Parts: sequence; structure tokens; C-alpha cells
Amino acid sequence: SAGAGTDPSWEAASSGAFTFVSSSTASNSATVDIQSLASGYDYLFAWDGMRPVTNGADLYIRFEEAAAFQADATDYAWNSLGTDDSDSEIEFGSTTTNSWSNSLTGGGTVNLIILNPAGTDAPKFITGYGSWWNVASTPLPQRANLDGTYISNNAAITGGRFLYDSGNISTGRLIVYRRQRS
Repeated sequence: SAGAGTDPSWEAASSGAFTFVSSSTASNSATVDIQSLASGYDYLFAWDGMRPVTNGADLYIRFEEAAAFQADATDYAWNSLGTDDSDSEIEFGSTTTNSWSNSLTGGGTVNLIILNPAGTDAPKFITGYGSWWNVASTPLPQRANLDGTYISNNAAITGGRFLYDSGNISTGRLIVYRRQRS
């Protein structure tokens, strides 16, 4: 601060801050893919207003390795409103009443971070949280934390894919941020 009575001045974000990379808007989209994750960065995927076409759908996340999105039956392990240690995706939802509503009253918000996706010394973890309307007879806000990992191998991850297990992504905006690791 320059002191009382002086207009504030803005400074560039310090090292370690997330910076904007891109955004995309879903409109009845089967998937939303983020590709070409650069080496030397951590990534934040932020969804706003996300809603499925199909009532009761669960959000799925898959990673891209060597130009192919991975979906083998034992590629992932995750924990969010349920647990699976051998699956073909990371899931957000996964129980009958906690699945996503396609109600017009609102969409979901999801924030997910993947650290060092280009690293090759350990499996990749994704962590975050989300809130959405569930499919109870009177929809209620649902909140959950998510921890997941790509357990197939330690290869570099070059992208991420978002989709619902049933039907398309009706609406939503995905904003991608990154921060330099060094």
C-alpha cells in the first residue's frame, strides 16, 4: 500500500498463482476434452453451471495419455460418495439419490486440481470438491470432496475428459487455470 489517501496499485501475480489458460462452454456435449497440458505446471479445472441432459447421471473424469483417453476397467481408483479401487473412470456422484439432477433450478460447480500431470515418477492424483442438485424427490444441494488417481502407470498425463455416465452435458462452462511448478 502507498498509504491512506493514495489510490491502490495492482501488481502482477506472484509466482505460484494460478493463471487463466482457456475456457469452453458445453451445450448438449457428449464430452468436454482438455488436451495439450504443458509440462512444468499444475492445473485447476473449474466448472460452473454444469448440468446433465439425463436426470440421475454421474460425472466421470478420464485422463489422456499418449494421445488416447484411458478407460480400461482398472485404470482408476477414487473416493467420493462411494469408493472404487478399480474402475474405468473417476466418478463424482455414484449413489442413487446423490447423482446429478437435470433440474433447471441450477447446475453444479466443480473445482479439481491435478498436480504435475507431466511427471513420470508416480501415479497422478486429482483432488477437489463439487456441489450440485441431487435427484431426490425434492432436489437438495449435494456437496462432495473427490480424491482420485490414475493407477494404470506413471506416464505423463496430457489431457482430461469430462462426461456423464448417461446422456450429454446439457450446459456448463469449464475454465482451465495453471500455475508454474518451479
